[in-house]
Amino acid sequence: KSFPSCSPNSCLPLASAMAGALVGSVAVQQTYPELSAADVEALLVELLAGYTSPEFESELSQLRAECARSGTHPLMVMGPVCLKVQGPILEKYGQPPDAQGVDLMKHSVERRVAEGSKTIEALANKARAVLGLGAMPDRTASVETILAAKVDETNARLGLAGEEELCRQCKLRIASDESSGALPSASARYLESLVGGSEVSVPSVLAMLKMAKMGHSIPSLRGDAAPSSVVVLDAPEPGAFFQRHVLPNQPAVLRGVLDASSFPPLRDFPDSDFLRRRCSDRRVLVKSLAHRDQEGRPVFVSDPELKLPLGAFLDKLDAHEHSGSQQPFYLGKVPLRKELPELAEEIQRAPTCPQRVYGACFGSLVPDGVFTYFGCGRNTTAVHFDAHENLLLCICGTKRLWLYPPSDARHLYPCNDFSRSAALPFARLEEYPPELRGKFAAVAGARPVEVCLRAGDILYLPSCWWHCVEGSDDRNMILNWWFALHADKKALAFAAEARRENLGAAAA
Repeated sequence: KSFPSCSPNSCLPLASAMAGALVGSVAVQQTYPELSAADVEALLVELLAGYTSPEFESELSQLRAECARSGTHPLMVMGPVCLKVQGPILEKYGQPPDAQGVDLMKHSVERRVAEGSKTIEALANKARAVLGLGAMPDRTASVETILAAKVDETNARLGLAGEEELCRQCKLRIASDESSGALPSASARYLESLVGGSEVSVPSVLAMLKMAKMGHSIPSLRGDAAPSSVVVLDAPEPGAFFQRHVLPNQPAVLRGVLDASSFPPLRDFPDSDFLRRRCSDRRVLVKSLAHRDQEGRPVFVSDPELKLPLGAFLDKLDAHEHSGSQQPFYLGKVPLRKELPELAEEIQRAPTCPQRVYGACFGSLVPDGVFTYFGCGRNTTAVHFDAHENLLLCICGTKRLWLYPPSDARHLYPCNDFSRSAALPFARLEEYPPELRGKFAAVAGARPVEVCLRAGDILYLPSCWWHCVEGSDDRNMILNWWFALHADKKALAFAAEARRENLGAAAA
């Protein structure tokens, strides 16, 4: 047996996406109008009538029987059957009668549900039930409920083999990574020593295994040099920054590096009119699945799963700032080169940028280039870590972060692929609901440090540091440059482990 990378419920958009994938995956084009809420409701009424017609039910029943005989999952082959009903209805509402139209419909439904339409949600769930799909995610559950369930899901998933077998499988994975050269032997011995103990769970060991393979040394995994605060540096020289912060994997806030003259996006990107002129009609990925925490923050627990025009996102953002209306969308983890190339061009044209100043301190930029996160209304991201090095530039508004050292994996209840945490964002154990304090008792040992960023600040967020992020109530935007580790940094970590092994052998 092997450890799956995520639980069946860890990727929440999956079930919804399957409906749009019935006839194949396609790129959404720009030439079709957005469906209004009234149009979506009417379309779903007609679609449901078609799905429950005797003709469709008979054809779907025959298809399922054939799939049962052949061992094929019905969702893999039912697209053409569904399109017989979907196509004419899509065309009636101005959408293409093909896979692209199905994809557009899916996003229109998700958008209106995120905006609060219970009628559309009920109709969509009826249609999904006919097709054999599960219900859309419950948006009314609190984030405390959602994250507590993640602990149970992870324990159930890993506990299927039994404790003894689970520990054996964990040690086999460590041994395999060691034999392939991906993991230093000293790190392998350290991780093996944690398996089966009472203080560190198997999910925590698996999170640290990912970190060790990235080049994190035993002292980093133990938390020997975890800082009690994050330093603020005034336009540091790249060489000194590399030696004092990048190599030892210590976070820092860099100020005075950029201004609006050297990096015009600091002036332009917060401006809705500028964004509308440049790329209002671009359909962009947004997060729409948020759960409120006990402080009232919307905590987004999934990756972007919905596409809508940037102009529609800006309309909601402007309305929130003017009247306090709800903003259900968070433009999070969006690769500019792919989704908003006009903004990527603006960054490229700027006289300088964080990459040009400090890029030599890191390995290569990730292939997708610069990412953005853009929202309002105290948009909050749950606790997680990224394998890459990160230079995070605050463009407007403010960002508040709690940073946890890699070693806090033992206190943060890793889940899904073990780079995400079920711990509540911005909460110490005594602030948890009383009924959850026993389930999350290890959180008491976590050592977060708080960072508050303002426009123009650059945060160096090192590889594998856990973090949660809260935006200001007004519009807030950051740009992220994610890099691979510098070759010297990774080599240094592996060399340190080799020296540790040699010293141990000599002492023996």
